[in-house]
Amino acid sequence: MTDTQRETFKQHFKSTAERTTKDATWTDVNVFTVGVIDDGSNRDEYARYVCQALYRHGFKGQGVRVHVIDVMKRGSGPQWIKLGEADCDEPAK
Repeated sequence: MTDTQRETFKQHFKSTAERTTKDATWTDVNVFTVGVIDDGSNRDEYARYVCQALYRHGFKGQGVRVHVIDVMKRGSGPQWIKLGEADCDEPAK
């Protein structure tokens, strides 16, 4: 994965093409974090959807993990409130 590939994917998820995502960033070289508005549902399924999008953009087999966070809230201190997550190299459950 190059920095250009990561930036291109991030911009795709921040665009109007992805209505659910309100913000997105690479929080580590192998961690893609998307911010959504919490609707009370578990967002593991959405994280798996993001993995599928990563695959389509050439990130399959790259050890990427997706975190879905509440874009409107933070936990105490600098921690995000995680709503869902997926390891993109593991099969869906």
